[in-house]
Amino acid sequence: MTNLSVETNKVNTSIFELLPGQLLDVQLEQLADVRLKLPLIGYAFGQYIILKYPVGIRTHDYTEALSVGRSVFIRYLAPVATNAESAAEEQQQGECFSFDSTIKSIVHFPEKCFVIEYPLHIYNRQLRGYARTQAHLPAKLKFIGSELLSLLSEFQGIIVDISPRGCGFSFKTSEKLSNLKNQQLTLYVQSPIEGELAIVARVCNQRYENGKMTLGIQFTANSAKVERLLVHLFIECL
Repeated sequence: MTNLSVETNKVNTSIFELLPGQLLDVQLEQLADVRLKLPLIGYAFGQYIILKYPVGIRTHDYTEALSVGRSVFIRYLAPVATNAESAAEEQQQGECFSFDSTIKSIVHFPEKCFVIEYPLHIYNRQLRGYARTQAHLPAKLKFIGSELLSLLSEFQGIIVDISPRGCGFSFKTSEKLSNLKNQQLTLYVQSPIEGELAIVARVCNQRYENGKMTLGIQFTANSAKVERLLVHLFIECL
């Protein structure tokens, strides 16, 4: 169950300004429990959007749901803005966009894709930075910048909640770890898309109880990595 704080608004369709290759979350009308992560191939503004057809051993399961005239529901996160981009684009960071559409056609050459209608309306949900989403994400951490702590092995544990700014990390340990506040560390997380991500962070608070240490962690760098990781985690709970 998520405590993610969101705001929903209708926005202008010009907000759909994504680059080919960006993964979109596709929910099918007949398979509501199936969430496909499919890359964007391209689009013509106001006309259509092209997505790659899913591949794999279960492709046949989607044949009827991915046929002409069927409805789809699309979700995606706004790309991370760079310093050179406009203030308007920067405001889109941490926002999830969504829209309904209908499949127009299936393309088989040069590779299999499907074409959906360009949306009349796109809705956005702002993912507020202070909101935490409950999670159960395996991860490991290693302390840095301290000779004593650096000698310790990596700690395997679980990310129990996460936001764009930080996370809660819980792990079992028999080591007497004290005064960890502001201690620098590297958090290693498995992304479902990119494999292992190394995220630089620091300890904000700690709690030890019954052989388990729980750390409140603030991300200090790698905002682009965190944003890409949250693409999967946030979209799954919206």
